[in-house]
Amino acid sequence: MKHLITALALGLATFTFADDAKLDVDGLSFAVPAGWKSVEPSSAMRKAVLQITVAGVDKPLEAIFFHFGGGDVDMNLQRWKGQLTGAVDTKTEEVEAGGKKITVFKGTGTYTDPFGGLGAQENFALIGALIPMEGSGPVVIKLAGPKEATLGLLDALKKLATSPFAK
Repeated sequence: MKHLITALALGLATFTFADDAKLDVDGLSFAVPAGWKSVEPSSAMRKAVLQITVAGVDKPLEAIFFHFGGGDVDMNLQRWKGQLTGAVDTKTEEVEAGGKKITVFKGTGTYTDPFGGLGAQENFALIGALIPMEGSGPVVIKLAGPKEATLGLLDALKKLATSPFAK
């Protein structure tokens, strides 16, 4: 019984930590969705990486954070649209949070990541958020993967992107 209580307490502590987990990226504190895990970025270009395990997908998906001094929202949107070919369907929307207008992108088609080295990936989706920053380019969150799995994460991505401004 003592071991059961200890196991339950540890499980609840893990659950509470997941709900309260924060990720700091260039002055913004993001609330990490439950089940998303922060991992070490694989390159200096990446400010942070969150891995998401999705049932039916072989490898965890990754929400990758970038922040560069240049570029703007439109340049990033054009870059993302250019990474999709074939039967492409894209949509952008602006979400307001704490006085900031965050641009959310959703696109489907055949996806080619110029840095991924995987070649063209059919039936994929790319979702992302662009968060304006004073005096520099936006903080970028980008997530691409199999279409259904990725689109299923869109609401969580919106919540993640707006979390630094939630009251």
